[in-house]
Amino acid sequence: MKRIPLTVIVLACAHFALAGLALHAQEAANPTLQAKVKAAKATKAKEEQEKADKIARKMKEPFCKRLDEAFLEQLGTPANTPPEPGATPTPRRIPPAPFDSPPFPASDWQIGGSAIIGDPGELAPYPLMQAIYEGPGGQAWKDSKIQIYGWVIFRATSALRTRPRRAKTEIFR
Repeated sequence: MKRIPLTVIVLACAHFALAGLALHAQEAANPTLQAKVKAAKATKAKEEQEKADKIARKMKEPFCKRLDEAFLEQLGTPANTPPEPGATPTPRRIPPAPFDSPPFPASDWQIGGSAIIGDPGELAPYPLMQAIYEGPGGQAWKDSKIQIYGWVIFRATSALRTRPRRAKTEIFR
């Protein structure tokens, strides 16, 4: 292993520090840039405050209302959103998914609950889990990495019968 002399390390640190100070001095001298930075910070703070207020409001809502809002939110989002131009791709070491998600729960289905090798497993939560995550104890659910999903089937059968049932022996008379 090759050793780097201490003087080279000190000079490199000093170079980066001076470059940072020069950039900071250039930003400080430009009043329009200062105004843009200030406005960006104000809008970011406002967005964070709105997000915190929304989270606090969701904590007090009943579960059924949170679930309904999660279903409506999922209904309005497209199945596949292409990445932003210039965005860094997710660390995925396998080929892209063969199809969009609907009607399947996910585009890469994990057979038998096993993890897909090479996939980070960062899926958006299903509406039921979103409603649980937004409620009290939601962070504990997220930290446990437990996901509940599936389908509920409602079925009813009705028949009109005018004659009473007979015993099996009476059928063959």
